[in-house]
Amino acid sequence: MTAWKELGVDAHLDSNRPWLSYHELLTSFSAEIVGALDREVVVMNSLTVNLHLLMATFYRPNGKRKKILIEKHAFPSDLYAVQSQLRFHGNDPNDDLILLESDDEEIISMNTIMNYLNNYGEEIALVLIGGVNYYTGQAFDMAAITDKAQNCGCRVGFDLAHA
Repeated sequence: MTAWKELGVDAHLDSNRPWLSYHELLTSFSAEIVGALDREVVVMNSLTVNLHLLMATFYRPNGKRKKILIEKHAFPSDLYAVQSQLRFHGNDPNDDLILLESDDEEIISMNTIMNYLNNYGEEIALVLIGGVNYYTGQAFDMAAITDKAQNCGCRVGFDLAHA
């Protein structure tokens, strides 16, 4: 805050800890966490910006396959980003956003997830859910969801910000 107060935008380059290169301080640590090489990892942007970048690459609506599946209690900015991407591609969130929700409690069973994929799999272009739901703390079986969704022809992404 002091750098922002005293330097303003110049703090990007001229502060004791310049913001522009801040990601370099986190590279080795981040690479170790995900089992990657330093050159394969970068810490950048905000989560919402990164979700937009990922969806700009991986959300490819095509004909009937244009829906996005996201959990009902996704982090609010995740939901906003998904709605924004649907609109950007000329789709209507009221029609093309599938909210994954439980039948009778806050925890979403694997049966429920598999049923959604069985029922809507041919229409889903992208499954984007949290590895751990921020609202309930539920951890999802990412391997099983990925396997089923890919077998249905869907692309899959997990927001691990709350994992």
